[in-house]
Amino acid sequence: MLIEFFLKLKEGGVPVSVKEFLTLIEALAKRVAFGSMEEFYWLARASLVKDEKYYDRYDRVFAAYFKGIVEVDALAIVIPEEWLKKLAERNLSEEDRKLVESLGGWDKLMETLRKRLEEQKGRHQGGSKWIGTGGTSPFGARKALRVFVEASVLELPRILINGGRRGYLVGIAPNVLADLLGARAVRCAL
Repeated sequence: MLIEFFLKLKEGGVPVSVKEFLTLIEALAKRVAFGSMEEFYWLARASLVKDEKYYDRYDRVFAAYFKGIVEVDALAIVIPEEWLKKLAERNLSEEDRKLVESLGGWDKLMETLRKRLEEQKGRHQGGSKWIGTGGTSPFGARKALRVFVEASVLELPRILINGGRRGYLVGIAPNVLADLLGARAVRCAL
C-alpha cells in the first residue's frame, strides 16, 4: 500500500526518494504515528516532502490516494488493570494516593474514566467533565505533573517531539529531554 502511495507521489510531481521512503517506514515501525490518519498525514509529509513548494502536490496526491479513509483501525493494546495498579502503587506520592481515595478509590476512578471515554466524542478543551486540556476535570492537569518516560526510550539516539505546532517535529536526544522535564525512567512497555 505504501509503495503504491510513494509511486503516486512521484507521478504527481513530488520528488520523493527511496531514502525518504525508508525514513517514513522506520518512523512507522517505531509507531511515531499509529492509528490516526491525521498523524500519518503529518508524519508522511515531514518524511517525504523536503521543500514546502511541493506541499500542494503532496496534499492532492494524499487526498486522492487515501480518499474516504478517516481513521485506520489500530490494534487495541490492552494493559491489564492490575499492571496499572502496581505502577500507580510504585509511582504515586502519598498525596496522590489520598486524592485517588477521595475520588472513590482506584476502581471507581477507572470506572468513571471508562464511562467518560465511551461518552466523549472527539477532542475536548476546557470544562470540568470531559477528558482533554485546559479544564478542571479530575482527569486533567491543574498543576505541574510528574513526568515518566519508558526506560527503553532513553536508549534511543534521538526521538521526535512536537515542536509547538501541528506537523512540526523536533529531534532531540532523549536524555536531554528527560533532564529538562525531570522525568523519571520506568519500565512499563509490553
